[in-house]
Amino acid sequence: MRVIEKMHKPLAMRPAKMARAAPCATEISTLFNCWRAIDVDAPGCLEPARALATCMAAPIKAAKSSSSADINKKLAKLRTGKTL
Repeated sequence: MRVIEKMHKPLAMRPAKMARAAPCATEISTLFNCWRAIDVDAPGCLEPARALATCMAAPIKAAKSSSSADINKKLAKLRTGKTL
């Protein structure tokens, strides 16, 4: 038996992993830099703290599903013999 004939696994695609930045990464970075440069209780760090609080209070938008999920559904239909 040839090696190619042994490979009868169904086709499948994995969803692409998208690297996303944290929603409030810039605000928290600015606040930490201010604390490091001045002091934790310094009045100069009040504005970055407010910006971080505003960012964290905002609701997070849900990401759209990737097209690879659609491709996996189509491949599953092909495996079962259904038409697209």
